[in-house]
Amino acid sequence: MKSLAPGGRLVVVGNVLPSPVQFQLGILILKELSIVGSISSVKKDVEDALKLTAEGKIKPVVHETLPLEEAPRGHKLMSERATLGRVMLKP
Repeated sequence: MKSLAPGGRLVVVGNVLPSPVQFQLGILILKELSIVGSISSVKKDVEDALKLTAEGKIKPVVHETLPLEEAPRGHKLMSERATLGRVMLKP
């Protein structure tokens, strides 16, 4: 939420754990943010996101880029919630 621009929107997509999530309510208020949920996305949503990324309008957060052989390590990092952002695999 800290990385959202003032007036930004956080969209939560897909099935998440039912446990409570903690965040600083002050950020939500001071930056006038909104949080919305979406059960899924369609192909056009993915295409739009890729286009925005290519245009530099949004920037994905990449924790680490690993060779494909280290995919199990990347999965472990994510399952242990030891990352800030995504783990990318390269051939």
